[in-house]
Amino acid sequence: MQPLSNVLIAHPELALFLALAIGYLIGKLRFRSFTLGSVTGCLIAGVLIGQTGVVISADVKQAFFLLFLFAIGYRTGPQFFQSLTADALPQIAVTVTFCVVALAIVLVSSVLFGLDVGTAAGLLAGGATESATVGVAIDTFQKTGAEEAVRRAFEANVATAFAVSYLVGVISAIVMLSQVAPRLLRRPLTEACAELESKLNAPSDGQTTGQSARRAVEARAFRINERWVGMTVADAERKIPPDVKAFVGQVRRGDEIIMATPNLKLEEGDVVSIAGLRGYIVEHAKDIGEEVDDKDLLDVPVDIADIVVSRREIAGKTIFELNRLPAARTVFLRRFSRSGAEMPVYGGLKVERGDVLTMVGTPKHIADAAAVLGYVDRPTTETDMVYVGVFIFLGGLMGIPALRLGALELGLGVAVGTLVGGLIAGWLRSRVRYFGFVPAATL
Repeated sequence: MQPLSNVLIAHPELALFLALAIGYLIGKLRFRSFTLGSVTGCLIAGVLIGQTGVVISADVKQAFFLLFLFAIGYRTGPQFFQSLTADALPQIAVTVTFCVVALAIVLVSSVLFGLDVGTAAGLLAGGATESATVGVAIDTFQKTGAEEAVRRAFEANVATAFAVSYLVGVISAIVMLSQVAPRLLRRPLTEACAELESKLNAPSDGQTTGQSARRAVEARAFRINERWVGMTVADAERKIPPDVKAFVGQVRRGDEIIMATPNLKLEEGDVVSIAGLRGYIVEHAKDIGEEVDDKDLLDVPVDIADIVVSRREIAGKTIFELNRLPAARTVFLRRFSRSGAEMPVYGGLKVERGDVLTMVGTPKHIADAAAVLGYVDRPTTETDMVYVGVFIFLGGLMGIPALRLGALELGLGVAVGTLVGGLIAGWLRSRVRYFGFVPAATL
C-alpha cells in the first residue's frame, strides 16, 4: 500500500475522488433491505484513506461541506417553514427534547470515558446524525487561538468520531423508529400506517369511494347510442360516478370535428372521443355506443407538465377538493412531488404551496389547470449557480455574528448559517420558481 499512499499524499486531489468512488460503492452494498447509503459510505472511505496520511486542504473541505449543508437546506426548506405552525408544536417539543438529551448524554459520556473535546463533538454530530455540528465545532475551536498542531488534532478527532458514530446513529434511528418506538406505543407500525392511509383516502361527502386519486387513463372513440341523443356534454358527464374521472374531448359531426363544451348537445350519428380511466371505459363501452377507430378524432396532442402550486387559496385543500374544480375536469394527475420527493397520492392529501403536480392533458387544458393552481414549470438540467452562490454567501454571513457572554460565544456559525441560507433558498424557490432551480441530481 505504500506506493498508493505516496501517490495520494503527493496528489491529495486524487484522494478526494478515490474516496467518492469507494464511498459510493460501499453505500450500494445491500444486506437484505438495508443499505448504508452514499453519505455513510463516503465517511467510511474517508476514514480509511485518511490513514495513509494524506492531507486535504481545509478550504477545500470547508467549501464542499458548505455545499452539502446548502443542499440539505434547499431540499427541506419548503417543508421547514410550512411546519412552523401551531399543529407542529408537538414535533417541535420532541425536537427540543432530543437536542437536550443528546447533548446531556455526550457530556456524561465525556466525563465517564475521558473523551477529549474533539471526540465529544464528533460523537454528538454522528450520534445525532447532524452534520452541521461538525462545522460549528470546528469554527468554534478555531476562535480559541490554539496552535496549528493542536487544531489539526482536534479536527481529526471530530472527523473520526463523527464517521464512526454516524453509522451507529443511522442504524439506531432505523431500529428505534421501526422496531422500538411502535412497541413502546404498543401499536404495530403497519396498523398505524393503514389507519393513516384510510384517513387520507376516506370518502368526502359521498364524493369518492376512497380509491386512489391516480389512475391509468386512455382515450377511445364511440358512435353514441340513442340514450345519448339530445343530452348535453355536461348531462352525459354527470352520469359518471363521482369516484371516476372521464370526459368528452371532441365530437365528430359528419366531416366536422368539434371541441366539446359542457353545453354542446349531442345528435344522432355523433362520434365522441372519451378520455378517462381505462377500467371504467372498458366496463361501460357498450353503454356508450359502438367503438370506432377514428384516427383524426383521437389524434389530439397531449402534454405532460409539472404544475407548481403557488396560489394561496389552493394551499391547504385536499386532492378530493381540487378534483371538484372545473379545471380538473379535463386533466389527470400523474405524479405528486413535495421538496423533490414523490409522494403517494391519496384523495385526502393536502396540497401546499410549492408542491408539484404532474398533469396529463391537452396543452389548453394544462394551461387552464395551471391558471387555477399556479404555473407550469418546464424541466431543465441547468443549475442556477448565481442563486446557489448568493445564498451560501449570505447564509455564511448570517452565521458570523455572535453574542458574547464572558468566555461563552453564542452564534450560528458559518456552517449553520449556510444551512439556514439553504432553507430560505429552498422555501423561496417553492414560492417563485422562475429562478433558483437546482436539479435533484445536483442536490
